[in-house]
Amino acid sequence: ISLGLALPLAEEFLTTIRLNPLVLAADLAGSLRRGQDTIGDIDLVLSSLSPARALSGIARLPVVKSVVSQGPTR
Repeated sequence: ISLGLALPLAEEFLTTIRLNPLVLAADLAGSLRRGQDTIGDIDLVLSSLSPARALSGIARLPVVKSVVSQGPTR
């Protein structure tokens, strides 16, 4: 989708993620961060002292339709 549609959605998602007390920091990555004209997915970088629990909670948010990959290096 276009950057103009994807960016507001991603920023709203980031705001929600940052409210999670297990998330120390979160930011955009990939094509959104680079400001590409079209976006295929939303890439995020997160920091947490309990990454598995933080990711599990994020993956269960109602707005999340699918998780392509997740883990310590993804």
